[in-house]
Amino acid sequence: MGKNMILLENLDKVHTTEMGVDRIKRNIEVDVEDIVAYCIDKIKQENAVIERKG
Repeated sequence: MGKNMILLENLDKVHTTEMGVDRIKRNIEVDVEDIVAYCIDKIKQENAVIERKG
């Protein structure tokens, strides 16, 4: 099973802290109410490119 499939199968476990919300918003330069839902929607897109850094 590929790493992308593992991520897709565990999207219900994606979460962050309050500080993490601010950091994600700043790093990807978006200002949305629910950043976790925003990221999950982006990951679910058929043309999504998933890359791990760090």
